[in-house]
Amino acid sequence: MKPDIDIESALTLSRLPEVGAAKFKELIQMYGSPSIAINHFRSQKTNKKTPLNIQDALKFLEEHPEIKLYWPYHKKYPKKLCQITEPPPVLFIKGKENILRNKKLKVAIVGSRKPSLSGVEYTKRITTKFCLAGAVIISGLADGIDACAHSIALQENAQTIGVMATGIDICYPKKNLALYHEICLKGVICTEFFPAT
Repeated sequence: MKPDIDIESALTLSRLPEVGAAKFKELIQMYGSPSIAINHFRSQKTNKKTPLNIQDALKFLEEHPEIKLYWPYHKKYPKKLCQITEPPPVLFIKGKENILRNKKLKVAIVGSRKPSLSGVEYTKRITTKFCLAGAVIISGLADGIDACAHSIALQENAQTIGVMATGIDICYPKKNLALYHEICLKGVICTEFFPAT
C-alpha cells in the first residue's frame, strides 16, 4: 500500500535540519499541505536529501494502522496545540484521539519522579477533584507524580492524555507498561518523537 503523500511529506519536512517547529507551522500555513510546502521549500534549497528514519517511520505506520500521524492545520490536529508558537511538527497518536480535540477543560499534572508521600497524597486529591469536575488529565507517563495522575484519572473513569518523551513504541520507564496499555485503551497517547527513538 502506497503511503499518503501528505504523511510522507510531513514526516520528511519535520526532519529537515533547517525546518524547526515554527518554520514547519509557517510552511503549512502558507501552502496548505505538507506535500505542497515541501515542494516549494525544496525548490529553493540545494540539499534535496531525504532525512533519516522517514522510510522506517512510514513502514511503522503501515504496520500499525492504529497509530495516526497529524501535523499543524491537519483537521485532526489539536486546535489549541496549533495556537502555540512552535507546535510539534508531527504528532504520533494512539488511542481515543477525539480526546485531544474535545472541548473539555484539560489540566496538566506533572511533577517529581521521586515524590514524597505527601506529594503523592496531594496529587491524588487534586487529580480526583479535577476528574470529578470533568477535566481531562494530561501528564507525561513518567514515574512518580505523572504515573499517579494518570492512574487516578483511569480509576475515576476520567479521560487522560499521555504525552511521551520517546517514540510511541517505547514505554519509559518499562514498569509503566501496564499503565501505557491502559491509557491506549481508555485514553490517548501522543508524541512528537519518531518510532524507535
